Amino acid sequence: MIVRSDAVPSAARGSGRVRGSAVLAGLRVWVPSPILLAVPVVCLVSLASVVLLVASGPATWERVLAHQNMWIVAVGPGFVGAVAAYIAVTERRAGPAVNVRSVAPWRRTLAGSCVLGWWMLVFCSTHVGTAFLAYAVIGERTAGLGEAFRDTATLAWVCVLGGTAFVVLVRLVGEATGFGGALVATLLLVVAGATTAETRLWPFVPSAWQIRPTLSLIGTHANGEALNGVVISGSVVAVALSLISGTALVLARAGVSARSDSRMRRMPSGGRVVETSLGAAASGGPTARPRRGSLGILDRMPAAALRGSGLLVLTALAIVTVGWLRRYLEPGETATVFALLVLPLGCSVLPLIAVSRWRRGARGIAIRPVSVRKHARRLIAAESLVLTSAVAGSVFVIGPGFVVGLRIGVVFVVFGMMLLAFGTFLTSSVGLLPTLLVAVAGTIAGVLVGGNDGLRSAFGMYVPWAWAGNLDTGALIVTIPVALTAAAVFTALSVRSLASSTSAMK
Repeated sequence: MIVRSDAVPSAARGSGRVRGSAVLAGLRVWVPSPILLAVPVVCLVSLASVVLLVASGPATWERVLAHQNMWIVAVGPGFVGAVAAYIAVTERRAGPAVNVRSVAPWRRTLAGSCVLGWWMLVFCSTHVGTAFLAYAVIGERTAGLGEAFRDTATLAWVCVLGGTAFVVLVRLVGEATGFGGALVATLLLVVAGATTAETRLWPFVPSAWQIRPTLSLIGTHANGEALNGVVISGSVVAVALSLISGTALVLARAGVSARSDSRMRRMPSGGRVVETSLGAAASGGPTARPRRGSLGILDRMPAAALRGSGLLVLTALAIVTVGWLRRYLEPGETATVFALLVLPLGCSVLPLIAVSRWRRGARGIAIRPVSVRKHARRLIAAESLVLTSAVAGSVFVIGPGFVVGLRIGVVFVVFGMMLLAFGTFLTSSVGLLPTLLVAVAGTIAGVLVGGNDGLRSAFGMYVPWAWAGNLDTGALIVTIPVALTAAAVFTALSVRSLASSTSAMK
């Protein structure tokens, strides 16, 4: 492929209209996008929360507000992280088309942050709005509808304004690392915010600035327990810190991007012709041919595709996160958090990264006489190795003892293989965004059901994402065989789907 810097159309070089409409252009692109699929998922999560509310007691306005805790602490940031990951990976693929436009990088950063803020407002308004409508229809009138509507609007805006710094951070990480980094950053920020929102460290943790101002509004602690008259101060300060810090991050990014853009404009390359390795490969040059007598890198394609993917870094981050939780929680509680949050999210992120990178390499084998199914099986084996390493390291950090740790580790690997195979099948068959939405929704359902004794005994068998959190022998007798069978079935379907999509590239 030959690229000439003087080949950029003049209209794309200098357009004040494009520069002045970066935010509006971003909204035009991403508002009518597949991200709209997340809105029905938010509604389903809200309806599930309402059903649990009605099933557990009277639908008073105080209880309706208290049931917003899970959304504010974990679910809402999780959806924003998923959207940030999707936008990041999509814009990376469209990078060459975007870079020829005369929109400065800092303007794209500002536009992306505004777009994420818009989606945060949409998601939060949808969630609390659904709860308000449910209260208006079936709730007990412990508060007037006018007061309830005012509380709903206040909660939505405080959540969005307090999450400004969180949105910008996730956006910057997504720009730098793609969807894997964005999701890991979201996980770390959610855990940090939940554990520090009511401690002396909250002024130094951006994700706590979103949680702390809302606690007084919903009447609960970050862990979901009622405040019972406890006053949580600093709401205005938290919102101000979030707004100021978010703005400062955007301006800092703007300065760095402006200097980088200025250096690029001063480069004396002019209209120099640049020959890339991709161009050599496309033109049938030496780089496009395998070594004589073997297929060379194609024989090791899964390993080569995953090299530099950041999976080792993600594994280390998962273990470090577990070690951090272990400082605040008992071994059993840490194991539960790992089973219900870290494990399902990790088993969703892993195939997203692996399948995406594998497909890039698969274009090289689509027209060669090699076994695509063999490479697909190797890819799944590589995913399984990463999963086993993460579980082993996490269980070692939890430290429940060798015998108990071995039993827990085997159980976690079995359920992880089930979720991993399912995630690989979804990613290879329906794409990135649906897989992200299913992952977030399933993890949420697992946390809601698996984290409550009553709900776990009533509905735990129907939510596979909650199975790893129930280590009772009676439950394992049923869930282990089902998980093994599901893992085998979805692995076979994944191999078939990957092979079919690769063959279609011919």
